[in-house]
Amino acid sequence: SLPARTLGRLLSFISSGSKQKTFIADPVTFFCLQNLESGLIEDMAESHLKASVLLPVFNAEQTVVEALDTILAQSVREIEIIAVDDGSTDGSGRILEQKAAKDSRIVVKRIQHQGLIEALKQGLTICSAPYVARFDADDRAAPTRIEKQVAFLEENETIDAVGTQIKCFPEEN
Repeated sequence: SLPARTLGRLLSFISSGSKQKTFIADPVTFFCLQNLESGLIEDMAESHLKASVLLPVFNAEQTVVEALDTILAQSVREIEIIAVDDGSTDGSGRILEQKAAKDSRIVVKRIQHQGLIEALKQGLTICSAPYVARFDADDRAAPTRIEKQVAFLEENETIDAVGTQIKCFPEEN
């Protein structure tokens, strides 16, 4: 199904110099950075990438492999995965480094534990594609998620952000 036209909860405004970036909190929300200040967009427009996938990770060794695999299985191959290890004390950082060694689309940034907001801020600074998809370390996605969201945003230039429907798992009776 096509992404919804609704925005998630507003999470934080980030100011870096004269540029402002907006986070939308819903974990399945997709960010369109088209309408940010022109300097940032010009840099992103030169990228061959369709989307950056921003993946904050904290102590998620039980789920991060599946999350990464579902991102890597996307029908759109022109993506980068910005995985921010937020000071994990389990094996999450090692897993991220191993996956990055096998796939150049994965970029790992390690920071001291500062929480979700700071991990998102840090990760957004290195995203280089014109669209940024938020993804959690315990998420899964349909293989055409990013393809459909990018297509929708490119066809609807007045829309700045889209979300998706969610299905909880594991299914419980």
